Amino acid sequence: MKKLLSLLIAICGLLPLGVFAETLQLGRTGTTEIDIPQGWKREIVSGETPRGIEYEMHLTAPEGIKAKCLITLISANDDNPLSKSDYRYQVDGYSNQEASRSVEKKPSMKPWTPKNGTGEYCVLTDDWLATRETRPGQYRYEGLYFARYQNGCILIATALTDDLKSPEFQQMRQIFESIDPKLHVPRTGKIKVSKTERGTLFYTNTNATTMLVPSTSLSEDQIPKKYRGGGTSVPSYFMYIDKKQGIRISGWFFPEEDFCYADISGHWKANAPSEKDTALATPGSIKYGKSGDWDYMLYDQLISSTNMRASIIRKGTWIDLHLSTTEKETRDERRKVLIDYLASIELADKK
Repeated sequence: MKKLLSLLIAICGLLPLGVFAETLQLGRTGTTEIDIPQGWKREIVSGETPRGIEYEMHLTAPEGIKAKCLITLISANDDNPLSKSDYRYQVDGYSNQEASRSVEKKPSMKPWTPKNGTGEYCVLTDDWLATRETRPGQYRYEGLYFARYQNGCILIATALTDDLKSPEFQQMRQIFESIDPKLHVPRTGKIKVSKTERGTLFYTNTNATTMLVPSTSLSEDQIPKKYRGGGTSVPSYFMYIDKKQGIRISGWFFPEEDFCYADISGHWKANAPSEKDTALATPGSIKYGKSGDWDYMLYDQLISSTNMRASIIRKGTWIDLHLSTTEKETRDERRKVLIDYLASIELADKK
């Protein structure tokens, strides 16, 4: 039915034949309208960075066609939209970085018109591949497209091709022109923390669930300056360290409706550590499991650091945690410490 509707629209001249308008869910806090050509494969990755809430989408042309585009959308995660200076910082930083490896050496920007925003673009020629044959995964030309939308979102998009006159290169620009992001800030109250005889209690005024960590040795941890902003500026974010146990615990409280993944595997996929950021001892060493009603993902960073992401939805509240430790000698010991620590956490109705 959806394809039939798109076909009828195309016949009426509103969409090119073989292009389907879609609304894609971007993590827990937004959607975007986008026209994707038939046969193109897509992959969406989302996360939170010091720059803001960030969504990365890869679109690859059908098999046998050398074309690929990378799309990044960035939105603020506090009450203020990203500013013009934020946009300029992204454009200048990324375009100059890419141009340094190009024949052109400097980006020559031209205007283009995205939906509900303003934009600019340039085309660069890879310095190394300018006179050489390209291999699979290599591209001679790179089109860089930037946009700042009226709602403050920023687009950084890259079109990769060996032929600037190919229909696929034109299709990629049409894809960028169709993007219309609608991103919003997670709706959550400010985190509140209190000490009790049994431990440390975490809650917000807007969520119905409280979380008790049965440790009286918890103290607030200082967020490194380079990590301030982004996910750490969400009002419900907290970061504490248990010096007695040698465990750092941080996380967020969200309303249940902000969990917009089909299931927990979608959440883990969006937040899985990349291989370049981890030193996994063996292939497949990311471990998934359950502790009571908690779902968790374990992974290792560097040589002696073990991390856990844990997530639970209870009575309208979604709690997302990050625990880490470096205290024990072996990976198995560190993982057991984190699993036991998670199992000790108590959830209750807020009184």
